Amino acid sequence: MKRHSSLLLACLVLASQPLHAADAAVEKTEVVVYGGTPGGVMAAVEAARHGHRVALINVSQHVGGVISGGLTNTDIGNRATLGGLAQEFIDTTVNYYRDKYGADSPQFLACKNGRKFEPHVAELTFETMLKAQPGITVWKGHRYRTVTLEGGRITALVVDDLAANSTRTFTGEVFIDASYVGDLMAGAKVPYRVGREGAEEFGETLAGISIGPDKGQADKRLMAYNYRVSITKRTENRVLFPKPGHYAPEPFRARYGARILSGKIKTFGDLFISKPGANDKHDANWCDLVDGSHDYPEADWETRAKIEAQHRDYFLSLLWYLQNDPELPETFRSDAQQWGLPKDEFADNGHFPYQLYVREARRMVGSYVMRQSDLTQNRQKPDGVCAGSYGVDCHIIQRLMVDGKLRVDRTPHISVDPYDIPYASLTPREPGNLLVPVCCSTTHVVYCSLRMEPTYMMLGHASGAAAHLAIAGRTTVQKIDTGKLREILSKEGMVLDAGSTPNRTHIVSGTALAAGNSSENVDRRLPVASAIPLKVAATDAQIVSDVKFLVAKKIVDEPDYWLANATKGGSCDGARVSTMLHNMARHFEPETTASDGLQVLIKRKVFRSATYWKEKATAGGKCGGDNVRTVIRNFVQAAEQSRP
Repeated sequence: MKRHSSLLLACLVLASQPLHAADAAVEKTEVVVYGGTPGGVMAAVEAARHGHRVALINVSQHVGGVISGGLTNTDIGNRATLGGLAQEFIDTTVNYYRDKYGADSPQFLACKNGRKFEPHVAELTFETMLKAQPGITVWKGHRYRTVTLEGGRITALVVDDLAANSTRTFTGEVFIDASYVGDLMAGAKVPYRVGREGAEEFGETLAGISIGPDKGQADKRLMAYNYRVSITKRTENRVLFPKPGHYAPEPFRARYGARILSGKIKTFGDLFISKPGANDKHDANWCDLVDGSHDYPEADWETRAKIEAQHRDYFLSLLWYLQNDPELPETFRSDAQQWGLPKDEFADNGHFPYQLYVREARRMVGSYVMRQSDLTQNRQKPDGVCAGSYGVDCHIIQRLMVDGKLRVDRTPHISVDPYDIPYASLTPREPGNLLVPVCCSTTHVVYCSLRMEPTYMMLGHASGAAAHLAIAGRTTVQKIDTGKLREILSKEGMVLDAGSTPNRTHIVSGTALAAGNSSENVDRRLPVASAIPLKVAATDAQIVSDVKFLVAKKIVDEPDYWLANATKGGSCDGARVSTMLHNMARHFEPETTASDGLQVLIKRKVFRSATYWKEKATAGGKCGGDNVRTVIRNFVQAAEQSRP
């Protein structure tokens, strides 16, 4: 598909449709934000707090994107890098659970200091922040149609009013494309990319196809999408999984059926279930539809709707299969039927999320393109507006036959230290009044780290402040005083200069990757900087590297806990250790049940006997810190040895 071709076709089709008298409607404002994603909400709130009139335009009837659309277990990275309106959002959700249920309640404790939340609570938080600003008008059910350019500036955005079957025109001084797909940016003739750069273009060791004879080559493929489906076992708030319109269980019979029939998988929870959040809701971040995402970014609206339906049917086919397929044991189906979709979520959409999880789409080629070295070596930026800290995290892109084996192709995971995100990555070379905080200017490798929703919130915050400076200074977004921008953001709680910490070695799927050009440039100590206070400053380098490896592999998600407790004389909670051990086993054999996990780890020589762990790694049990630390070290070594 040629760049813009399908989008232009969609515009032509829409333009040929009869329009109503209301089509002459023109909305004049100062800041036009397209996309009610978390980044878009924060851009609108920030601009309005600086006194500007803002139009926030959203395709669906619900703001908050994937955060309020099912992502109830959000990835933050280093909590010390979170700031500004993103931190305000987290604080507001924490206060909600404390005020409604009490500080000692299961709901408050399950929210994990704001990392876990229910979808409707996230949407309520976004709506509350928007309603607090009378300068914001939210336009729901409106989607991109065309933009008008004059003299290097956007002068108007035309959208379809889906309810009225008409169009509406928005004029403004600054436009912010905060959508997941970058339609406004593309319509404004800003260059962009879809897919992976080759390794040579920016000197990125992780770039391009990851395996096989074409390793390192560029392509047009994206990591797989899914829906972040919220599920629950709470009977009074559960509806059984509905049968999809196009039920197709065959992929799941091949993947799970034999293991269930053999008894290796005994319960629904053995397959997928992580720890619940508030009110016993789980974030089901699985069921990626491989090869289903590649056409989505540049597709017309009709094609996108078909792709979304395909993802929905795929996920619901799995859930329906597990609850109803007559070939599965009745005991398994009975257990699976204890689970369902929450009644109090997505009530106007069959209790299924509204938002497809678009992990990446278009990426702008802007004033500065962030590349791998910006994560590992040149992490400090004089025009930095916020910090990134999550490791490079890439879901499956495709499966390739290599040496007679079907293998997974995806960008290798690495852990990273905090890095600055430069303002120049939010601005195109032109037009002079457009900012792009979500489909911002990075390579695919960088986007695999930056793409986390709290980071989008901070980039939206920075874009709203930049829009204010451009309007106040009667200048382009490219020419604002970034010193003033940073001063504003610092006063508003944004974490700046996080990239000033020393470069260190990073773990690439079990292999050391030097942050500098030689071993002499690698500081193997824990970085110490006033901007990024760390709870454990005296931990030795080996356990730090090992724990970062666990985080990158999704074995654990609270590194500070393990750094503090997996030590000589320390003690680790048995339930936490149990979860860690199960995740370790699933790293080697993805469909391993909790009961079989210890035997998998014995086979992999993580420990010799399961006796200690059966006794201690239980709810209410305690495991010696020295023992846990040894297991972590042994696991990392075993994982490195098994890496393909």
